[in-house]
Amino acid sequence: MLILMMPFCSYGQKTGDNTVAPSRMLRIYEDNDFINITGNSTDKAYTNGTRLDYFYTRRHPAGWLPRAGHNSINIASWGITELMITPNDLSITSFQPDDYPYSTALYVSHCLYSYNTAKKFSLQTELLAGIRGPAALGEQTQAFIHRVLKFQKPQGWSNQLQNKLLLNINVAAEKQVYRYQNKLDIIGGARLEAGTMAAGLTFYPIIRLGKMNPYFGGLIAQYTNPGKKQPANKKNIQLYLLFKPGISFYASNGMLQAGHQRFSSEGGNETLASIKRTVWFFNGGAVLSVNRVGISFNQNYSSALMQHLYAHGIGNFSLYYAL
Repeated sequence: MLILMMPFCSYGQKTGDNTVAPSRMLRIYEDNDFINITGNSTDKAYTNGTRLDYFYTRRHPAGWLPRAGHNSINIASWGITELMITPNDLSITSFQPDDYPYSTALYVSHCLYSYNTAKKFSLQTELLAGIRGPAALGEQTQAFIHRVLKFQKPQGWSNQLQNKLLLNINVAAEKQVYRYQNKLDIIGGARLEAGTMAAGLTFYPIIRLGKMNPYFGGLIAQYTNPGKKQPANKKNIQLYLLFKPGISFYASNGMLQAGHQRFSSEGGNETLASIKRTVWFFNGGAVLSVNRVGISFNQNYSSALMQHLYAHGIGNFSLYYAL
């Protein structure tokens, strides 16, 4: 389905320092709490997220998607994502009311990343549609991976959250606060989520430190390098640190709320704990790109997502390739 939807006609764009950026990019994205810089690998809470995205530059994006202004750099994308949440003890077959539930989401997303180079401002809009529950194939995915890697077999998927339609629109706005040459960026951001997957508001700064392309030159230029009109033997390198702390305020979270679903346990029927309305997080990592290939590593820590439960950390590796 993604191949059928990909528009392969796209155009190069200026990055803000008069170099020409590649116009298309693939991203392979993997969240996993087994990835942990402290060495404390786990398999619980938000335990895995796998995503594949295709990005392409648009001269004339759909008019109903908001843009960052006249002559903005507009990068659209299509992606497919699977997210997975599990309790800490995978050997228990019954419902665990004092831990996170088994929950999986599988969805397709369409995004527009719009950057105004002159005003140092961006608007990012994401539309997603998918399913939560057994139809999202989380049980099959985790069982297969654990079997191949000879990890513990998960036993409690019969207690997963039931099927639910996921429809969401997410909009983020970002504005440059301070910049020093190509070595330091401080950007303020806010993100609004509305729909059946999540409803909430997030505030965050982004801090970038190192050798890097201008942030408002577009998403593709942030993770790969301008390759056109350069000597064949010249390597274009970015290497920078990236920090993103923030706080989220949630009205609902469809990955953690079961609605009217009840679970069976030794004590009878049980319900889930309530979600936490306020969640803080800290994300930090590094980006390295050489010509058209980029890699990034991030470690994210967040406070508990549900009442009376625990904070959690998860790592991410992503691979970028500009076409």
